[in-house]
Amino acid sequence: MKNSQTVSILYESPKQKTGVYRYSKSLINVLQGTGLNVEEFPIRYVQPVIFGKPIGGWISQEIGSMLTRPHGVIVHSTSPHVVARRTNVVTIHDLIRYKLQDIYPSLPLDRKYAEYIIRRSLEKKRIIAVSHHVKDDIIRMFGVDPDRIDVVYFNVDTTLYHRISGNPFPDDGKIHLILVTDYNPRKRLDKLLPELSGRSDMDIYIIGRTDVWPRQYSYAKEYSDRFKNIHILGYLEFEGMRAYLSAADLFVYHTVDEGIGMPPVEAMACGTNTLVNDIPVFREFLKDKSFYFTEEDNIADKVLDALNHKRNRDELIQFASYYSISNTRNQLLASYSKIEPVLIEKLDQME
Repeated sequence: MKNSQTVSILYESPKQKTGVYRYSKSLINVLQGTGLNVEEFPIRYVQPVIFGKPIGGWISQEIGSMLTRPHGVIVHSTSPHVVARRTNVVTIHDLIRYKLQDIYPSLPLDRKYAEYIIRRSLEKKRIIAVSHHVKDDIIRMFGVDPDRIDVVYFNVDTTLYHRISGNPFPDDGKIHLILVTDYNPRKRLDKLLPELSGRSDMDIYIIGRTDVWPRQYSYAKEYSDRFKNIHILGYLEFEGMRAYLSAADLFVYHTVDEGIGMPPVEAMACGTNTLVNDIPVFREFLKDKSFYFTEEDNIADKVLDALNHKRNRDELIQFASYYSISNTRNQLLASYSKIEPVLIEKLDQME
């Protein structure tokens, strides 16, 4: 039986916590401040890595999703991989594997399954896109009615991302750059590392899991072994990451495409300037508060230019505060109320 005061959340629950998992737990945290009952359905995710490529995790998700029995008037699947029969809201994080098939080649069965889960998700009542960039992709690639898609921004958790004192970097007089990556092949380490390695004036510190994309990690490890100014820190808990983000001279990020541009925003929440490549999603999220480079630019030169024109620390922290729990909550409840109008009362109570 449906419960008009209950929201059911279905989400992937992998062994190693991913960005989608973080999004899902953040969404639950947002909803817990509304007075609604939140019903959680973590779907176990098991994905083996074969020859350096993660494959096959979809089977465990399909079975787990089929076995759920959600009771909420809103049944929100936080990714297309965990859609149940009663799901009426689905979050689409990106369509990158459709757009970048040269980077993500896959077996015919995997390609068919990827298309199936997207098309299945787009049939549900409401679609939540994590950015206008993703919404535009959905409309352009699948012809979905724009009125069925709501944009709900991911919030920055300021209990995790805020400026702290102290400096984990060595006192060596160098420029300290920070890079956060999981070594996904769309993250352009093949451009960043060749252009920044071997310099005596700047060091690059790389934070992130090293076990997801082993081939790309091996590429970075070769540079780290060869050049003294490339440092691989591996995975850090939030306390360690927060220390590096707060003390870095500049956060650097280069990617072919993203559904959401949060890592640079999280750096800004720690008061750190950012330098990113000029793509639509970063323009959407970072506005004029970041520094940008193009494919033709020399990245080291752009680093120096950014450091000579740094934004005010407090200005960056204030800008990042727009991506707050309250804004996410309002956007989310507004979307839900299009299915269950009574939830608009919860939105009115929040304002």
